[in-house]
Amino acid sequence: GNLLAAATLSEDFSQQLRGLASAPANLAAEFLSQAEVYLRQRPGMGPTEFLDVATRIAKNNDRHAEALALIEQYASQATVPALARSVSVFADAASIDASTLQQLQAVVDEALRQHDRPLEILDAQAKVLVAAERFNEAEQIYREMMTRDEANYVVKNNLAELLGLQGQHLD
Repeated sequence: GNLLAAATLSEDFSQQLRGLASAPANLAAEFLSQAEVYLRQRPGMGPTEFLDVATRIAKNNDRHAEALALIEQYASQATVPALARSVSVFADAASIDASTLQQLQAVVDEALRQHDRPLEILDAQAKVLVAAERFNEAEQIYREMMTRDEANYVVKNNLAELLGLQGQHLD
């Protein structure tokens, strides 16, 4: 989607893309870096697209401060699904320190206030809490979600998995 659209920005980039088929595997990181640069320069970039960039940064790199800065900058303007996706992917990224998780939690708290606690943001909040090893709080969030959407098997599964990690069972 966005990466292919970014490729239209430059004939040079298009030539690099065609040359990748015969390039060694170690050039993949360089390609992703170039794709990110072109994506950021794409005309019409809005909050949702910048959150997509933050998601890619958090998922594919250890540039957590940069990803967090983008999320903080665009969170209040982005759609609920885009923000929830970015926060969830970020929370699942490896090696996030406690301070960064605390800042991410502040973004989520504000989004919950701003959007009247939508399920997508609640799910992202639970993932941040799990990443911060705040399991009791994550359990409370999953239980809140279950009361609002009793048929949601994904929430039930996530709660069961969380309880299982703690040696408990779903009631």
